[in-house]
Amino acid sequence: MALIKQQPEDFIVEEITNVKQGKGDYCYFWLKKKNYTTMDAVRRVGRLLGVKKVGFAGTKDKKAVTRQLCSAYGVTKQMVERAKLKDIELDFFGYGDVPISLGDLEGNKFVIIVRDVYAKQLNNFKSKIKNKKVVNYFDEQRFSEYNVEIGKAIVTRDFKKAVELICKGKGDYNKAAFDYIGKNKNYVVALQMLPKKILTLFVHAYQSWLWNETVRILVGGGSEVKYSQGIFVFPNKKIRNMKIPLLGFGTEIEENKIKKIITTLLKKEGITLRDFIIRQLPEVSVDGSERDMVIDVKDMKYWIDGDRVKLSFFLPKGSYATIVVKSLFEAK
Repeated sequence: MALIKQQPEDFIVEEITNVKQGKGDYCYFWLKKKNYTTMDAVRRVGRLLGVKKVGFAGTKDKKAVTRQLCSAYGVTKQMVERAKLKDIELDFFGYGDVPISLGDLEGNKFVIIVRDVYAKQLNNFKSKIKNKKVVNYFDEQRFSEYNVEIGKAIVTRDFKKAVELICKGKGDYNKAAFDYIGKNKNYVVALQMLPKKILTLFVHAYQSWLWNETVRILVGGGSEVKYSQGIFVFPNKKIRNMKIPLLGFGTEIEENKIKKIITTLLKKEGITLRDFIIRQLPEVSVDGSERDMVIDVKDMKYWIDGDRVKLSFFLPKGSYATIVVKSLFEAK
């Protein structure tokens, strides 16, 4: 079986920013990290710089070497240059009048080493590499251990189940909810004690799984790859790109085939689009959006060294390099 992320240096990610330098009270700096989640890294950097919030444009893999642009209010170039943390490096970029927020990037450049590639996989890879497009599935990083189940529990108003699953998880954010539930039984209040970003992440994970299932059914037949939440299906022929809804209370579906798939899926899940209006937790209500079903893999290059393949390519924001690797090496 082909392997990735055997060591952090096997998975290198460089953010391609669209942020411009200027004047203002926000300091922009590059954050290079190894073996940290983005959330853990920015928390440590925030404490070191003495700020409550560090802005960033997108989350990056933990078991990797990644570089991304961040912002902090009232911080100076000198403070950035003096900052020292194990496996974290900061590099001053400039100043601006607004913080960096989610989505402030063009995309990411990846350099990935795939190990233990056997002969048949290599032959398949050589035939597939000519196709520079891939189905734009959400991958494992989006889901974690219980995220989809928690998200569904919130959407279906089973707040007790949501809290119980959160308390089973490993995140350090769950302690307040766990301590509260030990003395009280108000599960909505327990959820409100969690950071908004974390609560939103759960609902987005459920949204993302519904999107994956819609696309899997739409693709139909092809090469299959198992993952923790089901199966990815990669088509064996070219398919055209379409905008697929990320479901929310404001979603409107015009294409009949997609509408039929989503209607059946929602019925199976026992929910309606209006369930994404969560009055008890209005901050995590979602109105929906769209996502490209197929994306271009740009600037693809590769080098073969025995049973190792080194890949270099660019993906637009929100897309997963691990999906590209799975489509090339795991799909049968």
